[in-house]
Amino acid sequence: MNSTASRPHQELISKLAEGTNGVHAVMFYGLEGVGKRDLARQLAKVWCCLDPTDAAECRACGAFERGTIPDLLTVRPVGASRIIRLGLIVPTKADEESVPISDFLRTGPLMARHKVVVIEDADRMNGDAANALLKMIEEPPAKVKFVLTTASISRILPTIRSRCLCVAVEASEEMTATVQGIPEEAWNRIDHLARDLKSMHPSHALVAAHRLREAAELVESEDGARTQNAMAVSLLAERLCVHLTSYPEAAIRAVEAHRRIVGNGSPIYQFDALIADILCRRADPSGHRR
Repeated sequence: MNSTASRPHQELISKLAEGTNGVHAVMFYGLEGVGKRDLARQLAKVWCCLDPTDAAECRACGAFERGTIPDLLTVRPVGASRIIRLGLIVPTKADEESVPISDFLRTGPLMARHKVVVIEDADRMNGDAANALLKMIEEPPAKVKFVLTTASISRILPTIRSRCLCVAVEASEEMTATVQGIPEEAWNRIDHLARDLKSMHPSHALVAAHRLREAAELVESEDGARTQNAMAVSLLAERLCVHLTSYPEAAIRAVEAHRRIVGNGSPIYQFDALIADILCRRADPSGHRR
């Protein structure tokens, strides 16, 4: 839906293009349709580019645009179950037709400045695939970069997340309401709550959790209260990406609460625990609130 990168994302990509910051893996996360794939492609291109100061004359960029560059590998979920299997990461007899990442990385760049691996919907990796990828990201070969995208960051191994620069890709207000089917009043209440969590004292956690429950009751769903509550927490996660940038883990914890609610966890308990966790962890060890 949104193919245009925001100014902060453009600035980030420009900084990463310089290659002096030591970042070798980036994960773009956010709702479906917010432009994660476009950002991943833009970053892959600048990492391939031989001369970021004159990309128009770069032969690697030209090959990238034509889809003929040999130093880019894109991995996507396959099959009816949409799974990224082990054979897409390392060779297996079951996936002999696919080029696994490990084989792609056996040689250095042939044309570009770096070899770049883009993994779309990285949350679809099964356990074996995720563990195999972790080993590569932990000790990447020289001149290798990874770009991952996901709409479910809580499903990514924490050890993989910790080795990536995780970048939230937020939706516009209109897109968020459209994508999630959230009524305007519920959207406004959750957005205001996310703003208030920036400065709210931890002692007000139960009051804030009650506000979230009230907003969830306004969400329209034919599938019952559990779906209403899950949608409310999902929206809160997205708005935290926008308003609570000083504590990016807050959005991840909200996504994890969403997963527990969908998995039959108690919504009331999850709301209370989530808000208390955010407010307490947001404070630094000296007790000063961020």
